[in-house]
Amino acid sequence: MPSCLSRTHLLALALVFLALEPCLAQTAGNLSQARNPEAAAKHRQQGMAYLNQQEPGKALAAFRAALELDPKDAESHDLIGVVLGGSGGFEQAISAFKEALNLNPKLTVAHYHLAVAYEQVGRSSDAISEYQESMRLNPGFLDAQYRLSAICRKRGDRDGAIQLLREIVKAKPDFAEAHYNLGLELRQQGDLEGAIRELRAAIDLPPPQPKSYDALGQAFSERGKYDVAVESFEKAVQLAPQDPSYHYDLGLALRMQGNLDAAQAEFRSALQLAPQHALAHRALGLVLRQKGDLQGARAELIQAVHLAPEDAEAHYNLGSVLLKLNDLPGAVEQLRQAVRLAAYLSEARQQLIQALERSGHSVEAAVERAEANRVDQEREAGGKAMVLIDAAKQSLANNDPQGGVAKLRQAVALAPDLAEAHFQLALALMASRADRAEAERELRRAVELTPKDARARLELGRLLEAAGKNDEALAQYRAAVENAPGLVAAHRALAGNAMAASDWPTAAAEFRSILAWQPDDAEAQEALRHLPGGR
Repeated sequence: MPSCLSRTHLLALALVFLALEPCLAQTAGNLSQARNPEAAAKHRQQGMAYLNQQEPGKALAAFRAALELDPKDAESHDLIGVVLGGSGGFEQAISAFKEALNLNPKLTVAHYHLAVAYEQVGRSSDAISEYQESMRLNPGFLDAQYRLSAICRKRGDRDGAIQLLREIVKAKPDFAEAHYNLGLELRQQGDLEGAIRELRAAIDLPPPQPKSYDALGQAFSERGKYDVAVESFEKAVQLAPQDPSYHYDLGLALRMQGNLDAAQAEFRSALQLAPQHALAHRALGLVLRQKGDLQGARAELIQAVHLAPEDAEAHYNLGSVLLKLNDLPGAVEQLRQAVRLAAYLSEARQQLIQALERSGHSVEAAVERAEANRVDQEREAGGKAMVLIDAAKQSLANNDPQGGVAKLRQAVALAPDLAEAHFQLALALMASRADRAEAERELRRAVELTPKDARARLELGRLLEAAGKNDEALAQYRAAVENAPGLVAAHRALAGNAMAASDWPTAAAEFRSILAWQPDDAEAQEALRHLPGGR
């Protein structure tokens, strides 16, 4: 984590301590009700010194002594939680952090520590709430932003993760790990230029990290710049020669560059380090096939399918080699496996047809040919649907909602399992003020096809709420914020739904969440000022 607040590091520091003696990990006994804050502060400071000296037992005793002198010392409750968390007693730590927050709800660091403890026990949704609250109380709290960005990434909330990581690298440009993670997210989003920029920034910061060079090489490979990619992968290999994944990635770029001998050497290096590396076996098999060594390719690809039996590409590659070796039964078996695992792998199906025909199984070959035609038509329809979606968006941008709806209906007809077509059709229907029932059906289908699509759930919730189906709308809003914590519009919709139901605690929580992501949001600030318990 970045070095922002020294107190926020105490939990991470405590996590590496040895377990405490059982007697020290027990809940404090009856505390005196007499308050002596000044004397308590001295014990608390001594306890923090013990923590820094990695003496958790003495630290815990000092914090308990502070509470004897001042039972309302929220900071000592928080620090006790830190020590208990360091011993692995996360549930006890959670209780201590909650007690600290009961005494002082604005103790930012306790919200942060509670979030970390929630993560440790698998309560990521509760962790999100606490990270957001610590960010609301302390805008620019980089430690909380960074840990929350990691949760967003795990949940597929790429936009939320990118927003947080952008804020972090702006505030702390020397934080290499944040640049690296931002580069990964931008690459996944298709922004290769942005990814390359962030990964270069990570590389420029000491110490040199091989994973940053490797990620940069992958971004260059996706752009087809294999010469530059090879240079990046070579640097990763130089920095971490014992990591097989870097040899493998370098081998892939060398193969695409046309340097088969060098690629072969890298794949063999990867396999020396990790003999069970299925992808390296597959890649080496492909190089050997290109070089005309069919027996060597066969041996490597047999290893690949043995180690990764669900890898359709490995089955296809092995099948194609066996076909060249005139092992028709073996080729048919492997190619059948390939098309079973990946119906759209048309090259495998074409080779299967060839193997069946050469084996004299003309009827089966005809069946496969018909299936190949069907799959090709389906793929072509999907491509046309995507073109129609883009055209429909342009129609909507040109204030032609009817034209957009017509195109999107065509897209849905062509690709009924394409969630984006259903989602965009629903948006167009709402924009054209068409039948809301049809829009609802389309959104339900989009959610059915992609249950984690927070955008579809948000829009479905809005339609349901407008139709008076508040309970159903609430469920959709909750699912939206669960899947995309950074989707402020979903938090706002959930807050509005809660307000309508006089559910003040939920409304206040959601307005606080909005302020975690948008600290200057005037609407949320105003709502909290007037909500019961909103402050």
